[in-house]
Amino acid sequence: MRTTAIILSIVMCTLIAAPAMAVPSNDPPGLEKLRPFCGKLTGRVVDIDTMNTVAGATIEVTDNYVGNQRFLGAPWLPEHEMVDGILTYFATSDDNGHYEFNNLPAGYYSWICYADGYNPSGNDGVPVYSGLEMSNNILMWSNP
Repeated sequence: MRTTAIILSIVMCTLIAAPAMAVPSNDPPGLEKLRPFCGKLTGRVVDIDTMNTVAGATIEVTDNYVGNQRFLGAPWLPEHEMVDGILTYFATSDDNGHYEFNNLPAGYYSWICYADGYNPSGNDGVPVYSGLEMSNNILMWSNP
């Protein structure tokens, strides 16, 4: 009798929990398979002289790993295109100088930032790790 009650309890818990596990994801198709291999890159664009944020700056992040070119056109990637044979992602800083790239395939990236009235600024070897948000603030020098 006690064994029957335990088995019945297990079956009931399974039946109650099963619908909750079957809730569909709102993620774009294919992302659930790649999510463990994607990360996020965020930061602020800042004027080095005044320490004010720079709004409307264009940030280009390039992925030199040719293997990631297989993702070209994937709807879950940040805005991207091929530029001179290199997979390149684009973002624009908001009114607070904030920018972000979601769902970047893990790896090391190069970036360059352009803004009116400033010299271009860039860096190589910026890491993006699977499942993590990496912060990369960008310092801009005004163009006299």
